Amino acid sequence: MHRPRVRARPRAVGPQGAGARGRRDARRARQADTGVAVSTGHPRVTPGRHAHAGLLAALYAPDPLTGRAVPARDIGDRALRPPEVMSAVGGMLSTLSDYVRFTRMLAGGGELDGVRVLAPRTLRLMTADHLGADLATLSTGGFPQTSLDGVGFGLGFAVVTNPLKSHSVSSAGEYYWGGAAGTVFWVAPVEDLTVVFMTQPLPLRGSLLAPSEAYPLRRQLHRLVCTSLTT
Repeated sequence: MHRPRVRARPRAVGPQGAGARGRRDARRARQADTGVAVSTGHPRVTPGRHAHAGLLAALYAPDPLTGRAVPARDIGDRALRPPEVMSAVGGMLSTLSDYVRFTRMLAGGGELDGVRVLAPRTLRLMTADHLGADLATLSTGGFPQTSLDGVGFGLGFAVVTNPLKSHSVSSAGEYYWGGAAGTVFWVAPVEDLTVVFMTQPLPLRGSLLAPSEAYPLRRQLHRLVCTSLTT
């Protein structure tokens, strides 16, 4: 959890290049210049060795016979193979510290440690609701841990539009998203707050390992964090 307080002088930067190689080189140059996500990128594989093999956190799933937690190596090993497409929306590896810095940049209005990464207008567009209706009325399911009432969607984030309808202690304008293993992050601009929560059990339905089935981790974490704030 982080509550940034200091705002430094911005400096504009921009990526160069085109195509997969250009995007990769531009990303590396931008990361080196901004220092936002220096350990984040697509898998890098060389014959007989993977640069991140010793750093990957294990995922767990229930054994079909015993129901006990066992490493889900078939899924984790996908990260050890080079991607066929350098996607801008998935397939990258990262570290917890990089993810925290990313959320701090968002909470800082697109700025981190004196470097302007996103224009304020761009970030406002990304975190505004573009649906005009609750996700609860549009979603086909798949979000058992999160109430979708009073929640819209922007460009990459779910956005709380009505805290009362969302049945939570959220603030209007809070935005978030989660992952397959029960992970979640959120940014609450009103509270000047960012939270990154990492877990490792794959939420398979009907399993005691599934956070949504056994215990509503995300909902309880959000409640504990928000009710602990004194300002």
